[in-house]
Amino acid sequence: MSDLASLLARPETADDPYPAYDLLRETDRVLWVEEMGRWLVTGHREALFLLCHDRVSVNRHLLDDGVPPEQKPRGLPFIDPPDHTRLRALVQQAFTPGAVERIRPEAEKLADELLNAADDRDEVDIITDFAGPLPAITLASMLGIPPEDHDLFRSWAAAIVEAIDPVSHQLVSDAGLQERVSMQDYLTDIIAQRRQRPTEDLISGMVEAEESGDRLTGTELMEMCVVLTIAGVEATTNMIGNGVNALLDHDDQLARLRSEPQMIRTAVGELLRYDAPIQVAGRIPLEDIELDGHRIGEGQSVGVLLGGANRDPEVFPDPGRLDLARSPNNHLAFGRGIHFCLGAPLARVEGSVAISMLVNRFPGLHRAGPGKRRANVHVRGFMSLPVALR
Repeated sequence: MSDLASLLARPETADDPYPAYDLLRETDRVLWVEEMGRWLVTGHREALFLLCHDRVSVNRHLLDDGVPPEQKPRGLPFIDPPDHTRLRALVQQAFTPGAVERIRPEAEKLADELLNAADDRDEVDIITDFAGPLPAITLASMLGIPPEDHDLFRSWAAAIVEAIDPVSHQLVSDAGLQERVSMQDYLTDIIAQRRQRPTEDLISGMVEAEESGDRLTGTELMEMCVVLTIAGVEATTNMIGNGVNALLDHDDQLARLRSEPQMIRTAVGELLRYDAPIQVAGRIPLEDIELDGHRIGEGQSVGVLLGGANRDPEVFPDPGRLDLARSPNNHLAFGRGIHFCLGAPLARVEGSVAISMLVNRFPGLHRAGPGKRRANVHVRGFMSLPVALR
């Protein structure tokens, strides 16, 4: 195994990938790693070029990797135009900044309830007691899924994410495949209920679109629900957890946020840059592409390291420093181009609500023990993050 492949395989890299990203970038901003059979891109300029390129695909079915088609990912993040354009337009209105701002009062009420439940305890786990339930229940409300099922939904999403290869996004374990089947079975029942009794929720809206014409097939409807659940719950949970963790490591920035609560918007942007919940975006060129003196061949796998691009010193002065007032902040935590994260406005609202209410409610907030990171280099977050509230 080459030094680079060995570096990426080390357990400590999953715990803190940023020194490895720096080393990769210093070696070359665009690298071919033979043992992995893929390119790795760590430079911000190069990442932006690929994410916005109209001849670069997200369709994993184009990879000649021996994986059966039924095991390859489907759904909105993994399809190209024109299908991508059609499907994104179908749900886009539910995730516009204006639409999600109307959800803010609900998110604030829910956050208050979760913090009230924690108030009589000395210690809580930020992930299981706060950062996990908040986006799960919020998304449940949007989709029309009973809130009491949010723990079940989050367990499915977490198991599926842990079984996904970080660049190809293929489910690579039997356990992950089984969890996906369980989620699909559950969603099948919910969709059937909405066909019989539509309500004012996102699943009902998608069912109505499916039945009014050819805009959405049954399979596409199912895949959309699965993708929204995994992305909407897991990514936001990890964004909140990573953000709280970063603040606990930087007392000066935590104190600044408390004294200047109006800076929460720029603070969330910086927390996303500093420790993004999604670290890798997979891409496949539809034709040979020249990038920084390298020829990336048609059909080759490319891992765009968003976490590495967000620490590029060419774009972010002193990139390893957390600066909640950093401006400009052209981070790539939500990607870029036509596949820019659909739920980014919702994640920003939930993140700003959760973090601001938590740090202001408990001025004595501090660690109660070591956190446990997820063993996944694609989705970066915590399995547990114990804190003392006073």
